[in-house]
Amino acid sequence: ITNGWADSNGGGMLIEYSSPTVSNCTFSGNTAEIGGGMRNESNSSPTVTNCTFSGNEASGGGGMVNWDSSTPTVTNCTFSGNSGVNGGGMYNYYSNPSVSNCTFSGNEAGNMGGGMHNISSSPTVTHCTFIGNSAGNKGGGMYNYYSSPTVSNCTFSGNKADLGGGGGMYNGGSSPTVTNCTFSGNSAGHNGGGMNNGGSNSTPSITNCTFIGNSAGNMGGGMYNMIYSNPTVTNCTFTDNTAAEGGGMYNIENSHPTVTNCILWGDLPDEIYNTVSNPIVTYSNVQGGFTGEGNIEEDPLFVSFHGFDYLLARGSPCIDAGDPDIEDGRSWPIWYNNSIRSDMGAYGGPGNVGWLQ
Repeated sequence: ITNGWADSNGGGMLIEYSSPTVSNCTFSGNTAEIGGGMRNESNSSPTVTNCTFSGNEASGGGGMVNWDSSTPTVTNCTFSGNSGVNGGGMYNYYSNPSVSNCTFSGNEAGNMGGGMHNISSSPTVTHCTFIGNSAGNKGGGMYNYYSSPTVSNCTFSGNKADLGGGGGMYNGGSSPTVTNCTFSGNSAGHNGGGMNNGGSNSTPSITNCTFIGNSAGNMGGGMYNMIYSNPTVTNCTFTDNTAAEGGGMYNIENSHPTVTNCILWGDLPDEIYNTVSNPIVTYSNVQGGFTGEGNIEEDPLFVSFHGFDYLLARGSPCIDAGDPDIEDGRSWPIWYNNSIRSDMGAYGGPGNVGWLQ
């Protein structure tokens, strides 16, 4: 379906009150006001499999728009080179799509949500890749506004937010659950190269994730926590992130992150920077030191093995050094000298087996 045009909705395809099966199709060069490639609305539940959305344009949702309680199932699809003011790849508005094994690459949003834009939506996003997407303002990879997406086993790499924050992901008043994900090489012109947790009581849960080599022009290379944001960060690794202040994490004005079993090492110019904020950091390895129960300051001895980076070498001080009330989910071989007590970092804790799934 190519070079389609609609004055308002669905340049390539408009689906209303319907549940078609769309497979092995290509949507390219289509344009519309909302939903350049495809628009699903009014409780529609299409099944979209093995499809490509490329070079489509719209003010909202260059590739696909899901609107008004639509719940499409999108599997093994590619969204590349689509553009819009908001939601270059996909735009979800009061909708809860299931998106799995999809790639979002090179999509652009003039304002927010280069790869995916969610408003009052709770999509389930698993085993997806967000790479090289960009937003003129916020959320190069993903933008969440009063939304609660479940994001697992995903990669956010090389995405950027030019003026605002959240090169990899921006959360404004949102409560996403982010598990077993990698945020690497993302950038923000302002705050939060990897992730920006905006104000209005954002309460994301971030577990078993790595934040590697992200950068911010101002604050929070790995993560930026804004006014009244209260993220829970468990068994995560922050390293090689950079910013003017708060290379690993920046917490400002009544943000109250809880950081447990984490490693923050090798970020520049510092690991955790606080301004009128009260983070609770425990059982974590923080370069430069940080006050809190069970915290240490020792070289974590990172190694790479079988495609996994920033694992812990035998003899690492982070092994069996996490919260004693938390156990690793995966049993380690005897030769590794690792007991059931949680390790620090992204590959420790009850969710450590999730990386293998």
